[in-house]
Amino acid sequence: MAIIELAEVASRMFKNVFGDLVQLSISMIQDTNLDDQARQNALELMATFADYNPTMCKKDPNYTEQMVTQCLSLMTDVGADDDDAEEWNASEDVDFDESDSNHVAGEQTMDRLANKLGGQILLPPTFTWLPRMIQSLSWRDRHAALMAISAISEGCQEIMEGELDKVLDLVVPALQDPHPRVRWAGCNALGQMSTDFKGTMQTKYHGIVLPALIPVLGAPEPRVQSHAAAALVNFCEEAEKETLEPYLDTLVERLMHLLQNQKRFVQEQALSTIATVADSAGSTFGKWYGNLMPLLFNVLQQPNERELRLLRAKAMECATLIALAVGKERMNQDAIQLVNILGHVQSNIVDEDDPQESYLLHCWGRMCRVLGQDFVPYLQAVMPPLMKLATAKADVQLLDDEENVAQIEQEEGWELVPLKGKYIGIKTSTLDDKFMAVELLTVYAQNLDGGFAPYVAEVMNTVAVPGLAFFFHDPVRVASAKAVPQLLASFKAAHGRDSVQYNQLWEATIAKVLEVLETEPAIETLAEMYQCFYESVEVSGKDCLSNDHMAIFISSAETVLKDYQVRVQKRAEEANEREDGDEPDEETQFAIEDDQTLLSDMNKAFHTIFKNQGQSFLPHWERLLNYYDLFVSNQDDTQRQWALCILDDVLEFCGPASWNYHSHIVQPLIAGMRDNAPANRQAACYGVGVAAHKGGDAWAEFASGSLPMLFEVTQRPNARSDDDAFATENACASIAKDLHYNNTKVQNVQDVVTAWIETLPVVNDEEAAPYAYSFLAELIERQNPAVMSQAARCFTFVAQALEAETLQGNMAQRIVGAARKLVQTAGLDANQLLAGLPPDTQQTIPELKNRVLLRNTRVLDVQVRNTLVAAYEPDAALVQVDGVGEIFLFEDVEAPLFLGRRFPRFGRLVVFEDFGGAGYGVGFFGEETRGFVVGFLFGRGWRTAGGVGASALDAGVAAVGFVLGW
Repeated sequence: MAIIELAEVASRMFKNVFGDLVQLSISMIQDTNLDDQARQNALELMATFADYNPTMCKKDPNYTEQMVTQCLSLMTDVGADDDDAEEWNASEDVDFDESDSNHVAGEQTMDRLANKLGGQILLPPTFTWLPRMIQSLSWRDRHAALMAISAISEGCQEIMEGELDKVLDLVVPALQDPHPRVRWAGCNALGQMSTDFKGTMQTKYHGIVLPALIPVLGAPEPRVQSHAAAALVNFCEEAEKETLEPYLDTLVERLMHLLQNQKRFVQEQALSTIATVADSAGSTFGKWYGNLMPLLFNVLQQPNERELRLLRAKAMECATLIALAVGKERMNQDAIQLVNILGHVQSNIVDEDDPQESYLLHCWGRMCRVLGQDFVPYLQAVMPPLMKLATAKADVQLLDDEENVAQIEQEEGWELVPLKGKYIGIKTSTLDDKFMAVELLTVYAQNLDGGFAPYVAEVMNTVAVPGLAFFFHDPVRVASAKAVPQLLASFKAAHGRDSVQYNQLWEATIAKVLEVLETEPAIETLAEMYQCFYESVEVSGKDCLSNDHMAIFISSAETVLKDYQVRVQKRAEEANEREDGDEPDEETQFAIEDDQTLLSDMNKAFHTIFKNQGQSFLPHWERLLNYYDLFVSNQDDTQRQWALCILDDVLEFCGPASWNYHSHIVQPLIAGMRDNAPANRQAACYGVGVAAHKGGDAWAEFASGSLPMLFEVTQRPNARSDDDAFATENACASIAKDLHYNNTKVQNVQDVVTAWIETLPVVNDEEAAPYAYSFLAELIERQNPAVMSQAARCFTFVAQALEAETLQGNMAQRIVGAARKLVQTAGLDANQLLAGLPPDTQQTIPELKNRVLLRNTRVLDVQVRNTLVAAYEPDAALVQVDGVGEIFLFEDVEAPLFLGRRFPRFGRLVVFEDFGGAGYGVGFFGEETRGFVVGFLFGRGWRTAGGVGASALDAGVAAVGFVLGW
């Protein structure tokens, strides 16, 4: 073991003998005459080198190939005395610890190699073996191949994701393997891949995975059934409801059948899987509510026997997740019954090891989200046990006796920290419960708003604020930091921002938060504290910080920046000491990421202060100017971006007063627009736009003089690539701001407007889009020649923005109205224009097409309007469109239509009135209707007409067409 410890702290000392050491270790690993522990020690030594010096391992010509071969060989050492898996399948302990087994050692080492060496190095030798092993006559080879795929998928994610179809070709057939342990391993691989390749697996490969995996729920072996259900948890928790919907009938039916299984662990897993499916399926799961909820209630109303506790806990979890999926209205009185059942369970928990207790806390949180304000009366029962956990003290012991240390090591829920020859023992299980309790208190405050206010002072003073400095457990500090702004918001909702009670709470709280900014030792957690600070300031709003508050904040920020510079310098020195080709170790990479997160959250804190304090913050901020001057010229992209973003805030929130700092701002913005880092170009372009918008006369010359550089940003190679798009779109928006707010300073303004049209569309940046399209609408309204001469292109730019949903609310309405006007004044054919767009664009902008074609619309009759709102709340959304009138949008309508008409579920319902005196019209369109539409004429009696459109878009227009009599 001594050599392993040396490899951890001084791996480079082995550089000259590493090749010999590899050969020696490999010979030991493959020597079956040695005992397993000796072989595993040799394997551990080689894995340790990968952990601490992956570059040296990559350079050795034999290391990777030999290690892969030996790991795969060890992984075949499974089920030696149980060839037919009879003993394995009969076992009730599905979590049996096999960590000392050769096959587990091989799996764990493959996982470590994948994470340290990466796919480019590990995959070639691995996949020279796997196809052969998958085809082997030995079930152990097939099992090992599948477990290897499970082990390496996380570390090799980037490369494997591009080859998933080939990997699935190896894995999916294993689900029909004659040997149960191979089928189990196939489920394991699919479950792991569903997590490691989340998104891609669900969207691209659901048609391969689910039809193969769901039937395995009917396998004859309980352990295979259970593992298939577990794999489905991994798949479904990352899947959209639209992906799952075609499979739900078969999936839920199979899972419900598993609830009748004689093995309790199968029942427990089935409940967990049903809960996950319900969570992902949402309201769609309502179809099975009537069959499932009575079963769950029945389980929960059985006697509280020890062997049934985990099953009952899973039933609680399942019931509350289903409740969250289907909602309060669907549950009706069942919601109250479920809350009462949970209360009964809570009152009957007597043993500390009862798993129902920890499950119950999360169940209360879900029911709070389901019931909303109706949950408030239950807080008096829920809060006492929750507060007991949340206020728990750390259980810490100083251990200097080897026997005590050995005893603690054997107990679960303890962490040992070495200290000067002794050990500090920390009972982490208590701290984990404390963390969970603080999180749930945050859920209550967030969901109950003012309803939670009676508990806020106690929670803030005894849990959240003390938790900010709970240095025994980082997660408790993080959870406390997230709780503080939610508690403030709850109290503010009840008492008002200007009340004496709120201001007393605010003063006491912000003082502690500022104190923590100066004392928090962990970089990652310090970022969370800055987030706590700026979210709290956002809750309290304008002028909530005193001069003393701002001075303390700047002092803490200065300390952070000094410490950051020291860390950067140390990393630079370490980089200089590394040999050519050596990569920074994982710890260094994590440290860099933590620093980037810290700078980002500090940035948001400065942004929030400037936003709420304005010019009053400037005298304090001046203390940091030297740091900005250093950062904007630093070679590190992150430091330049950090400085540029804060300079943008000075311009945006201090207006003309920011000119006092122009010597610190102008050159960084100019350099930023030419920066090779896209994020820095984006920040600089945004700053120029803000100068034009908010800077007044002082900044006018600079803003107009920056136009050539802004156009250069939009004309760079790959300007529309994913990396560069936001910089390009910010340049487009900033040119628009300059032309709108500062046009008297722009030379040849019409030429600039014409050139600006070429910088559209804006389809990524939701902040830039409103400025760009507001200016475009302005040009259309004025019938500017630049727009009228390119009317068709401008219409397309509008369609693209609506498809991308970068425009919302009033701005979307305004640009739609402008597009309609453009079609009219330019004599364009809207149908022809839309037909020329890509099919996806046509499908996603039906409202544009409808609104462009509508004429002579006025507001609905009040009685009809109120009838519709009453019938469809809360699904109804009322949109007021200039020149069109009121449009009702109904998403996912399932309720019967008023006047007794019932139709299948529709994507959207739009109600118009008075199309040229024809009466009221109702049109349905959406993916689920597949183009089926019905038009009604009422006010003159009911008439119906139906038709099938080529698409959902055409269907919506067809409905209007029926009403108009087209």
